Amino acid sequence: MPEETKFRERRSKGKMKNNLEKVNFLENKNAIRERGITLIALVVTIIVLLILASISISVILGDNGLIDMAREAGRKTNEAVEKEQGDIANLTNELKDYVNGTTGEKTLVQMFRDGELQVGDYLNYENPAEGSYTAKADKTGMKKANEDGKDLGITGQTFSVKGNDLHWRILGIDEATGGLKLISGRPIKREGAEDDPYFYMYGANAYLNGEEELNNIAKIFKNEKYAQDVRSVTMKDIDEAVGIKTKDDIKRVNLGYNPEYGSTQYGEPYKFDKQYTPESWLNNEQQTTVTGTVDGYYYSINDTGEPTVKVDNKTLSDMLFDNVEYLDNGVSGANYWLASRGVYASSDYAGFGLGSVNSREGITDAGAGDMFYSDDGLEGCCGFAVRPIVILKSDLTAKDLQKINQIEEERWEYGELEPQ
Repeated sequence: MPEETKFRERRSKGKMKNNLEKVNFLENKNAIRERGITLIALVVTIIVLLILASISISVILGDNGLIDMAREAGRKTNEAVEKEQGDIANLTNELKDYVNGTTGEKTLVQMFRDGELQVGDYLNYENPAEGSYTAKADKTGMKKANEDGKDLGITGQTFSVKGNDLHWRILGIDEATGGLKLISGRPIKREGAEDDPYFYMYGANAYLNGEEELNNIAKIFKNEKYAQDVRSVTMKDIDEAVGIKTKDDIKRVNLGYNPEYGSTQYGEPYKFDKQYTPESWLNNEQQTTVTGTVDGYYYSINDTGEPTVKVDNKTLSDMLFDNVEYLDNGVSGANYWLASRGVYASSDYAGFGLGSVNSREGITDAGAGDMFYSDDGLEGCCGFAVRPIVILKSDLTAKDLQKINQIEEERWEYGELEPQ
């Protein structure tokens, strides 16, 4: 082979070798470059992830983060639930007030029904600044009593607010008006009679006019701001307080009925010819037919005999029946009139009278007594105290009148103790 040709072959092989080496170098360079790019990408990815993690942690755990936002949402939800429950409770109370005929704040009547006020509690009912009434001697019968020589010196009898600082206690709900009923802690004293504060009435006139006079006296304690009515305590008030509700209840406890002595039961008729009614007696003592239905009765309180009325509530019992002795060994207590008329009947006459609460010989009675007798016109004189009742306006609330502490009431002891 010619030299030239060999030289060309060597040169061609050298070029191919060089080309292969170039190719290998380029491939190695590209591989190194690719590995470098992959590492950088990994580092960048890690950095991005760290940044995102930091942002996420901040969003979740930072101030105003997702957890705080969740907590705040939970708190607001609880507040909304509580508000809704409060609104429901208020609506329920409003509906209850509407059903009970009241609106807004609970009335004293409702407080009593709910047990927040009790029988015997004192309320700060304010007595009027002034007021007085003089009972007329012709209506009380005391004019005739003096004429008949039955009682000397007592004619017009005056009662005034001044000098009678009454305190007022809850007695119950008045059935007629629905208002809360208060009774004075003690009766009222007659003006100008320090040793004899009682109110005296006599016979037929007292039976006909006594209720009116008792109520007129009581009305001097009417405070127009709070009271819808003021009157004297009645037999019905006592009945309601001790649980006498029906005619059968009255018949069951009526001590004024005794068939052995010919007396007539409550609710039964009576009729007597050629006798006197209170009206006919005062009208020139004209005889007439005396007829009607027995509406007088009386019962004893916590007596051991039968029939009797049991009063287990000591507060109520003391409020109505304590210190009511009538001429007990010459001394009288705070016994009081009831502005209620009653007629009894035996086999041959009828007895007319007004009611009272008093104790004699240790037995406490509530009921009407005899002050005029139909067969012979015999009249009787009695002296008891006057005890007012206040009927509050039904819409009064605790903002108007409040419960106050118990008060130690003055005890009455008038007269001279008889020697043993």
